[in-house]
Amino acid sequence: MKPGITLATIVRNEARCLERCLSSLSGLATDVVLVDTGSTDGTQEIGRANGARIIEIEWPNAFDAARNVALDAVETEWTLWLDADEWLVEGAVDAIKRAILNDLAFGFTLIRRDLLPDGAHGEQSLFRLWRTHPEVRFAGVIHEHLPDEALMAAYPGQKLMNTDIPFWHDGFRQEVSEAKLRRNLPLLEREVELRPGQYYYRIELANTLVKLGDPRGQILLDELADELVSLQHLDEPPSNTLDQFLASYLTGLPDVELRSRRADVLILLCKGWFPRSPWALSVAAQTEIRRGNLHGALSTLQDLERLAASGKYDRSTTVHPMLLGEALYTNLALVAHQLGRVDLARLNYERLLKLDPQNPLARENLATLRR
Repeated sequence: MKPGITLATIVRNEARCLERCLSSLSGLATDVVLVDTGSTDGTQEIGRANGARIIEIEWPNAFDAARNVALDAVETEWTLWLDADEWLVEGAVDAIKRAILNDLAFGFTLIRRDLLPDGAHGEQSLFRLWRTHPEVRFAGVIHEHLPDEALMAAYPGQKLMNTDIPFWHDGFRQEVSEAKLRRNLPLLEREVELRPGQYYYRIELANTLVKLGDPRGQILLDELADELVSLQHLDEPPSNTLDQFLASYLTGLPDVELRSRRADVLILLCKGWFPRSPWALSVAAQTEIRRGNLHGALSTLQDLERLAASGKYDRSTTVHPMLLGEALYTNLALVAHQLGRVDLARLNYERLLKLDPQNPLARENLATLRR
């Protein structure tokens, strides 16, 4: 293997953003491998103008297969994965150069900053940089990933290191189109059939069906909820991706089911299985508020407050900053106010005013506390 880092990724009609991605790698990437699956908008020309090697293939109807073509072409010691709609922030190049000097590491997580439709951004820790190895291969017909088992086998004695090196992503700025959902559906169905039992793909399949208006989607979600209820005796979740499902399912729970046994258990699983997930704790608290259990909501919100203060929360899924800021303070203030916890309510109304001195809810309610 040659020294250096190769960006290895797949592209198709990425003229909008490819230049931004590649220029952010200036001074870092020794090589760039772009596997093109059928661009017609000048993507290849932009790639070549930025020194990329272009490998043209027919779309194999599987994202893992396409990405593995890119991995096969890597000739350097390190492989970097960024998609065309992602780009490194200023200073990341030097930080990555320093990171790869660590002989104990086989790879590194980076922090993806997801630009969101409301103008804010969430953050998520993702594995994107690793020592090139022939056994490290993508799996997943769609929503492809690098399996943990393969990584452990390829790098005995070395560790995955977490970093706070950020990069931007603007692919979530718009809702997923119906055309993309319909493209994804058969791929998800095939992945579930090929490798059954994967919670992540079962959830993605169900959610895609729901978004397409197919009643099978809600049936699958309800079945999964009942399955998790039956697993409540487990100390650890059967999959670390289930916090997203629990939060989403509870958010969509109809009012008539708020006091059901299913709701009781799912709230407990949010808090017991995912005590470091801001999303899971926030939704558990919101559900308790909807149920009228203000004492339970306050306890969960205070757990979330402590988690935010520590900074040691789970970043494996995108965390919206409001969950640990404005939304948290608003819920704490309102719940404490209703429970007669005046000092706690005042503290959180004042926190809201520090964020926005014109916040009408905080100004009006704080005034009532001062009378």
